[in-house]
Amino acid sequence: MFETLLLNKNVPFAYVPDDSAAVARKGTADYEAFRKGVFEGEAFTQSFRDVSIAQDGNVADVRLVFVNTSPGSTSWGWKTMQLLKINGSWKIASEFFTSHAGAPR
Repeated sequence: MFETLLLNKNVPFAYVPDDSAAVARKGTADYEAFRKGVFEGEAFTQSFRDVSIAQDGNVADVRLVFVNTSPGSTSWGWKTMQLLKINGSWKIASEFFTSHAGAPR
């Protein structure tokens, strides 16, 4: 299950809109909305490119571009994740991502 990859369900995990004021009003700890959209929404395939990982001991930073493809649409975005190694397993401590309609630039 995807949730086993999370440090816990309260990690900051959110779409970051172009309007930074919206982020300030809403906050970022919104894993539940993400879970519903990904696991209860329309099925899609996700691919990754331009993956960059920096690690120092039990802390890692991952940056990448993702592309979501479904039968009727394509979207893409930039994602950054901070990971912590807990008892030998990497866990997502936070994830922030953008989203744009169409093919990636």
